[in-house]
Amino acid sequence: IVSAVNMLNPDGTTPTHDAVARALAQLDMAGGPRRFLVLATDGAATVCFGCDGSERCVGAVRTADNDMMIERVRTAAMG
Repeated sequence: IVSAVNMLNPDGTTPTHDAVARALAQLDMAGGPRRFLVLATDGAATVCFGCDGSERCVGAVRTADNDMMIERVRTAAMG
């Protein structure tokens, strides 16, 4: 883990929505009664869903994006 983190080159964006979507898809494929998603972030999502982090994506309405992501996690937890 330390080696993988040391190889990262942060670019100032936080694609949280995409990370959560991918994690939920992997949890769904894994199945089983005990599934967990742990999210560690430096703040709110700063790019829209499906974005590559370029300037043309930055500036989307972030509140709606974050609310949609939270609802997606809540729905997955209930299902």
